[in-house]
Amino acid sequence: MTDSFMQENENEKNDEDDTIDELTQYVPPHCGEPEKVGDADVEIAALTHPGLVREKNEDQYAVLRRFRSSAVLASSLRNDQLPGKEDVATWLLVVADGLGGHTSGEVASATAINAIITLSNNVSSWMMRPSEDELKERVKLYADAIQAALRKFSQQNQSLSGIATTITSVYLFGDQALVVNVGDSRAYLLREQTIQQITDDHTVARQMERDGASQAAMKRFRNLVTRSFNTEASKVEFDIFHLHLQPQDQLLLCSDGLNDMVEDDLILQEVTRAETPQEACKSLVQAALEAGGRDNITTVIARVN
Repeated sequence: MTDSFMQENENEKNDEDDTIDELTQYVPPHCGEPEKVGDADVEIAALTHPGLVREKNEDQYAVLRRFRSSAVLASSLRNDQLPGKEDVATWLLVVADGLGGHTSGEVASATAINAIITLSNNVSSWMMRPSEDELKERVKLYADAIQAALRKFSQQNQSLSGIATTITSVYLFGDQALVVNVGDSRAYLLREQTIQQITDDHTVARQMERDGASQAAMKRFRNLVTRSFNTEASKVEFDIFHLHLQPQDQLLLCSDGLNDMVEDDLILQEVTRAETPQEACKSLVQAALEAGGRDNITTVIARVN
């Protein structure tokens, strides 16, 4: 999309009920205890909280898993003649932050998550050892599906024609990770007592920072998003980052309700001292709440074993 489309990621209080019943099932129900999933190779936890100011939680998340192996249901071979079953899994982690304002952010983020889940269920296979070209083509497929879903939804619901959302995702396959982002939801890599922001914020403030503006000048523009999935763009530009992971690496996806309230050094401290990803998610959300909780807060953490 063009940089001329900008929408402020701020919620305005509105008594009008502009949600759609069919999408309410996708609003994250867990605000107290993290969800926990994983296997021997990776531990994953996720937690979302509406914060202390917002009336609605416009954040969404999803964790998906797919296996490569098939099941032998019948064969003339003896069991000891059959090849061993190797359940090689890939994981897709997603955080979406619906952009607030005059239209419904929670519907936008839910529509995007729904489109991702639907496409992942319908594609013939997940990529286990993809090439760079295959990665880019698959990401484009998902981006097109999200845009198509938002456009279709807005056509059916004219009052929500301006819906938009950020998306940040991580695709885990073996010892590699593919990070994709559109908007200002972030992905961090935590490794050996260090923290690195992988994604780049697609905001006016970030553009101003590159141009040498002062922190004071940038402050009022930090939530003005320059890229999003929305109903107006013909296509969306996305960033892709390819990572090689090491044992005990941790990947954090979060909405800006976390990093706007909690500095990176404190994020590192809370995650590294937690014994599990679940504890880390709870500690991060609590830190954001103690700092004021001005926005919805969502964290998804994957720890590589």
